[in-house]
Amino acid sequence: MASGQFQQGVSGFDPGQQTPPIKFGIWGDSNVGPGVLGSTDDPAAGNRADGIETGAGVVGVSTVAGGVGVHGICREGTGVLGKGGDGAGVSGMATSGPGVAGAAASGPGVSGVATSGPGVAGRSAEGRGVEGRAEGEEAGVLGVSAEGIGVEGRCNGPDSPGVFGQGTTGPGVTGESRQGPGVTGAGGPGQPGVTGRGSTGPGVSGTSDTGTGVVGRSRHDAGLFGQCEQGIGVVGESQASSTGVLGRSAQGVGVTGQGGGASAGVSGSAAAGPGMAGRSGQGPGVTGTGGPGQPGVTGTGSSGPGVSGTSDTGTGVVGTSAQDAGVLGESAQGVGVMGRSRASSAGVLGESAQGVGVQGSGDTGVKAIGMITGGGTAGGVGVDAVGETGLIAQGNPFAGVFIGLVEVNGRILTPDIGFRIDHPLDPANRFLAHSSVESPERKTVHDGTVTLDDRGEASVALPDWFPALNGRPCYQLTPLDGPAPDLHVVRHDGGGGFDIRGGAPGAEVCWQVTGVRRDAWAMANPLAAEADKPAEQRGLFLSPEAHGEPPERRLSAALGSRLTTIAAGLGPARPAS
Repeated sequence: MASGQFQQGVSGFDPGQQTPPIKFGIWGDSNVGPGVLGSTDDPAAGNRADGIETGAGVVGVSTVAGGVGVHGICREGTGVLGKGGDGAGVSGMATSGPGVAGAAASGPGVSGVATSGPGVAGRSAEGRGVEGRAEGEEAGVLGVSAEGIGVEGRCNGPDSPGVFGQGTTGPGVTGESRQGPGVTGAGGPGQPGVTGRGSTGPGVSGTSDTGTGVVGRSRHDAGLFGQCEQGIGVVGESQASSTGVLGRSAQGVGVTGQGGGASAGVSGSAAAGPGMAGRSGQGPGVTGTGGPGQPGVTGTGSSGPGVSGTSDTGTGVVGTSAQDAGVLGESAQGVGVMGRSRASSAGVLGESAQGVGVQGSGDTGVKAIGMITGGGTAGGVGVDAVGETGLIAQGNPFAGVFIGLVEVNGRILTPDIGFRIDHPLDPANRFLAHSSVESPERKTVHDGTVTLDDRGEASVALPDWFPALNGRPCYQLTPLDGPAPDLHVVRHDGGGGFDIRGGAPGAEVCWQVTGVRRDAWAMANPLAAEADKPAEQRGLFLSPEAHGEPPERRLSAALGSRLTTIAAGLGPARPAS
């Protein structure tokens, strides 16, 4: 038994006076309530045999290809608004088109509110599960849920994402949830789970108090994909221990972001968890490409890693930038940049055409571990940095700490070389430091002590490689416990040794021989004791404070020619006092 009631009053809207006139099957008009109101107490138990959702207050069906089941238009408010208790606020199903679609000039294209179910839910066999477009500052798709998912979209077809939202100035897709994910989408073969595009706002934005801000999963394509012309491609924030942005992919990239203008490709921040976390079985864990003057990947963490990437066969973290840092990580308490690789790839790989390959600041600026599978011992490359300046490290008191063998294939330029050890007489409480012996030539030193025979003579043998390594040998003799005015050296032919003569029988003599290196590397790289500074480095100092100059005049060989602009803006140096 059905019944109907009719509300008095008119709104002034006439479908026949529209351009073009609107044709309709049923028209309801009111100036005090909804134009059409539907209610039912039929329990929502799924689809009937005819495909109609049971428990629906209003159902619209269109049999025309490309038609719309329910179409709502509003000049300033929401086109379609649904509120649900345990079910979805707005629910739609379609065979080839979007399950739910809405467009608005100033409000949300689609808006749904639910207590425990999804705010907006759409399912489509081939098209987009949920589609919303907004021209104003509101989100293209807006879903709010107290316990369930804010926005949920599913697509089984090969060519469409689960959720699609586009905004001119607002976010493409916005989802809010207090316990569950803000936005979740599952894409068909070869399609992203969630796709968002924004002109000035974020492409995809998700916020959660206890769960993950944005979650995307895909078997072939990107788990999350965000693209923005001026703003940030993907933004995720989490107030709890969950991840701000989390992407997982079986074969593709975990998280991919592209940012135009002055924004980062991917940006994530978290109070306790990682700012960004990417995991991949084969490809890079996190990859980002930055626009002009912006980092490829940026992460900030309070106590967790700023950027964290793990890969079984590829690189943990990859960042590429034309001008700025390839990978930039900052952390107040944790590691700025951390990368792990279990194969032969680098734990952290940064490449930059003009900027810094890898830059990190924190308790530990950059931490990288290269490991090989099996024994668990280190065997891979911890940090691989290539560029005009491969790696820059600055700290106080230590710019870097190395534990183990350090190999340098090239020259070391430093104001001082020495050693510091635990003091031999008080190793628990004191240090002992020495500086090296300096020379304007590459000197080698050989010395020893001999005892003269009964004729006051001795023969000293030098290594067979001594003549090949050294040129211009110099000899010194010192007699012990008495004078030896006739003590002298007799050289051997070929420079392989020498004789000591003219001493007292049985006397002890200390000897020393120095030489100047003439091996192949030394001859190809001659040492110049004095050199003029290049024009772009004049007025700058290796140790400005020692000459009474400000720290801004420091010349760092690691920064190279990029310090030219600093020198140009400082004016002439102060004369030495």
